[in-house]
Amino acid sequence: MARTFDTTCCIVGGGPAGMMLGVLLARAGIKA
Repeated sequence: MARTFDTTCCIVGGGPAGMMLGVLLARAGIKA
């Protein structure tokens, strides 16, 4: 049985690392 987690995610920064993190989270189906 798969585990599920309910948490809040906030991306701080709009540079290359923050933008890439946003893309990766969106691909994984995580709202940020």
